[in-house]
Amino acid sequence: MITVRSKLYVAGFCKNIGALTMRGEPWAVTKFPAICALIQHPSGRNILFDTGYAKRFHTVTQKLPYKFYAWFTPVTVTAEDELHSQLLLDGLRPQDIDTVILSHFHADHLGGIKDFPDVTVIASQKAFDAAQALSPIQAVKTGFIPDLIPGDFKNRMMPLEKIPTVPVLDYLPGFQSGWDLFGDGSVLAVPLPGHAKDQFGIYFQDAQHGEIFLVADAAWSSRAIRENRLPSSLAYSAFDSGQDYDRVMGKLHHLTKTRPEVKLVPSHCSEIWKEIDNARPL
Repeated sequence: MITVRSKLYVAGFCKNIGALTMRGEPWAVTKFPAICALIQHPSGRNILFDTGYAKRFHTVTQKLPYKFYAWFTPVTVTAEDELHSQLLLDGLRPQDIDTVILSHFHADHLGGIKDFPDVTVIASQKAFDAAQALSPIQAVKTGFIPDLIPGDFKNRMMPLEKIPTVPVLDYLPGFQSGWDLFGDGSVLAVPLPGHAKDQFGIYFQDAQHGEIFLVADAAWSSRAIRENRLPSSLAYSAFDSGQDYDRVMGKLHHLTKTRPEVKLVPSHCSEIWKEIDNARPL
């Protein structure tokens, strides 16, 4: 398998109740980072996995009913936190990004996508169509804010469903097939339905850190996966499919047992957040 280089970033965070994300946890306010990733292909291609929050979140949630989203899930993000600002510190301008891989259409994953104009976006056509059909109230309930979508999104989107599928069982026991995003086996997209309509994660081999599986919101934390602990029943009201969520969580837990060398990265994991902070130069 072709190896790549990768780096994780935190583009803002939100606050919510910890017990909602894992049964048995205290009913206390907890910070949840918006983790995204840069993947650098040996061909020179720069790829993003999700884009985190951006300051425009506060603008697009000024009006009802989207204001409810900001009330129930308070977001903190500064100009310095925005993904494009952090990438600039690493020597990458928005025009240096070739592709954005969008795991699903929630605001904490697509919030910064307008900062990368003209970039091809790999996303699920089924998920996009479903999001576009939502009423404003339904959109708030599912975490979708239409004004975060660029006006030319349809023209820039590469539908995931049009990409050739490949078996992934050898790499990820329990998962049968996925999509070979760039046709060379370097980055494989893997379906992770449940939390959101047609959500998917990506698997790749980092030249320095080994096998990595970015699992988006298939779980809120690494600990939840290790201990196979599901969210509070209240959280299921916002899921696309509770049955699929439980099934995928079970597969991820099984993966930690059968292939512990694969590093799983949930997009809102506090453990991963600490690792990212510890990796930053002083």
